[in-house]
Amino acid sequence: MTALYLHATIKVKHGQLDRFVEAKARQVPVLESYGWKLVGGWANVFGRIYTVVNIWKVPDMDTFLESSGKWRASPEGQAFRAVTSEVVEEEVLTLMKGLPYMP
Repeated sequence: MTALYLHATIKVKHGQLDRFVEAKARQVPVLESYGWKLVGGWANVFGRIYTVVNIWKVPDMDTFLESSGKWRASPEGQAFRAVTSEVVEEEVLTLMKGLPYMP
């Protein structure tokens, strides 16, 4: 199966970036325990500040779907959603596949 990449663009409310980052730091090891790999996380320094981009590598669609359900049902997932419901204005998720010229 082909690995997939989840591209997340998150618009964080003004002044809430630190709170978001703290919550995300608790999320990363849980998702990585499900087989996800955080490729990187970035915050804009020019343009719309308080915008975060995360890229995750997931082994395949089955893993993505199964682990997403586990994450949402877990206590950690529920705690994360409680924080993000307060600090996130918008989140756009895009699931992508690599192209043949990608290393």
